[in-house]
This record gives sequence, C-alpha cells and structure tokens, in this order.
Amino acid sequence: MVDLVKKVEQQQRCETDINEKNVEYPDENLPQNIIAFAADDSTFETQQVCLKMFCGTLAITDQIIRTAHSKLDSCGITSSDNRGKHLNHPKKIDDEMIRSVCDHVKSFQPVESHYTRKNTTEQISRLRASQSPLAISLSRCPQWSSLDTLQFKGYWDNEVNGILLNNGSTAYFTFESEVRPILRGGPLIGEYVFEQMHFHWSVDDFSGCEHLLDGQGYAAECHFVHYNSKYESMEAAVGHPDGLAVVGFLLEAVDAPNPRFDRLVEGFERIKKSEQSVRVTSESLSWMDSDDLQEGNYVTYKGSLTTPPYTECVTWIIYEKPVHIGTEQLGLLRQLEGPDSIPIERNVRPTQRHPPGHSVIYVKQVKSKL
Repeated sequence: MVDLVKKVEQQQRCETDINEKNVEYPDENLPQNIIAFAADDSTFETQQVCLKMFCGTLAITDQIIRTAHSKLDSCGITSSDNRGKHLNHPKKIDDEMIRSVCDHVKSFQPVESHYTRKNTTEQISRLRASQSPLAISLSRCPQWSSLDTLQFKGYWDNEVNGILLNNGSTAYFTFESEVRPILRGGPLIGEYVFEQMHFHWSVDDFSGCEHLLDGQGYAAECHFVHYNSKYESMEAAVGHPDGLAVVGFLLEAVDAPNPRFDRLVEGFERIKKSEQSVRVTSESLSWMDSDDLQEGNYVTYKGSLTTPPYTECVTWIIYEKPVHIGTEQLGLLRQLEGPDSIPIERNVRPTQRHPPGHSVIYVKQVKSKL
C-alpha cells in the first residue's frame, strides 16, 4: 500500500509538471519505431509517454464508464506496464475516480504523433515492393519481341465526346459515355477499359516526367489509365494486382507546335481555373495516331499508382520514343491553376527504389494494330 501511495504521488508530480510547466521532451527520447518501442525500458508511467502517447481526445460514454467500473471492480484492478511488470491495486474504484481519469485523458490536446509524422503515406509506400515511377536503364532490361502487339480500339475515332477537366491537380480527360476505348495485347491478359487520361509536368523541360529512361528527363508525361474488364469498375479493379494498365507517353518540348495537339490545347485554354471543365471531341486524342506509336518500342513492369494511396495494382507500359509538343502548347498546360488559384508548378512523384529482382521488360514491337 505504501508503494501504491508513492506511485500516486509520483504521478501527481508528473501531472503537475505537465499542466503547470508545459514540459517538453525531445523526440530522441522516444523509440524510433514499433520494434524499439516494444523493447524500450520505459513504462506507461514515464513522463515522455504521458506527453507523447496519451495526447489524443477520447470520446468516453456513460456505458464505457459503467463497463470499466464493473470489470475493474470485479478483478481487483490488475494491470501491467510494457515490461510485463504487474501493478496490483487492491483498492476499489468508484465512478467519480473513473470520471476523473477520463476527464484527465480528454484534457490533453491532440498533437502530431511521433509515429504519424515519421510515417506519412509517401514514406510508408516506400516500404512496399513495387512502387512507381522508376528510373530505368534500357541496357539492363531483358528484351522481348514475341509478345502480341498492343491494340488500341476506339480512342481518337470514338463517336462519343469527352470531358476535359481541371481537377485542381492535373488536366483530366474522360469520355461521357459508358462505351469506352479498349486496350489489349502486349503484356496484358484480357481486355482493359479506358477510364481516364491525365498529365504530369514541372516548371522546366527536363523534370516534368515521372519515369526516366536511361537518365533522360522530359517536359511532361501523359498517362492513359485503364481497368481490367473482368472487374466491374475502376474502384473495384484497384484492389487487385492485375487491376489497372497505364500507358505512359513521354512529352518532349520543342519549338514548333505539334498540330496533333491543337484540339487538346484549345481545351487547356478553357480550363485554367480549378474545377473548370469543357466538352471536347475524341479527336483531342489524335496525337496518339502515328507510326511511331503503332510500331514503337516500350518498357513494361508491375508497379503502383503514382498518386495516393500508391496501390500496387498497375501494369505499366511506357513508350520509349517521346512525343513532341510545342513549348507554347505546353505553357498552356503549366498555366492551369490549383484550388488556391496558383499555377500548378509540379505534380510529379519522385522515382522510387528499384527492388532487387524486380523485372522491367524492354519490348520491341513488330507492328501495332491501331
């Protein structure tokens, strides 16, 4: 009983320091990861744990209080710290004491957690096996030429109009109708349904692409996102390793405008503000219709989305030869504004670690049937 009184007094002094002196402890006093925390010599009675671990606002109901009272009253209040040391408190607890503890816990203001701050979605994703984008060395890729040619059906020759939208982070294109273009062949098993097209770019002409081929950067990168037709929707497909197929085109800025981009660029001029949209025809995709893409070589690998939540559900197909876009045409893309009415300067994810044994295939096409 004497030991219990001493512990209570010690805890009260700890609380006084916290409430009156606003004691802060440097992060280096805390375990740096979950494994270190499990092996740490600290207990739940130490000041830094009181400050850093029990700092959230809790919703305590009368039912929780009654349940806690019943269980604590019946078991003699046996608990343990994180070293396995049992703390036996033979004294019974009344409602007022439990409420006092609950009020004390709720009095702590929420602060940024040590672990939450260290492990953002971006950082956690780096622990996964197949993240995208990648910096790819073509000379190190095994070469295949026996795959079926990639077949694009119903893209620029679709009778249905599309919608071009500034969604606050990129220029986004999709078709109005449920009748969508189809992609098949190459490394894909089955058919993939076109869902949307979007762009990534930066403020200069060399860091706007997400994928790097032989260390070469470009002004922008365009992604055509498709989902596997065996799933009901894009949302359902994301939960499967074979759910999505993304075809990427590297865009190289050149002085002369590319006439094939004219229809699309006209749309860029009308969606400068965030959430603005405009109806465009399927001819906005006519820049795809060229011999280079019909017979173009590409790299393919299993990877992830390059935007949160970075799900590893993508078969990537990145064409080797870049598509030319005029500097002025590209400038209209760079003028698109985010929700803060400031031009979107960069929407590119950095290249990710290439895990050992993760295969990227260099495919030499003989003839694509477009």
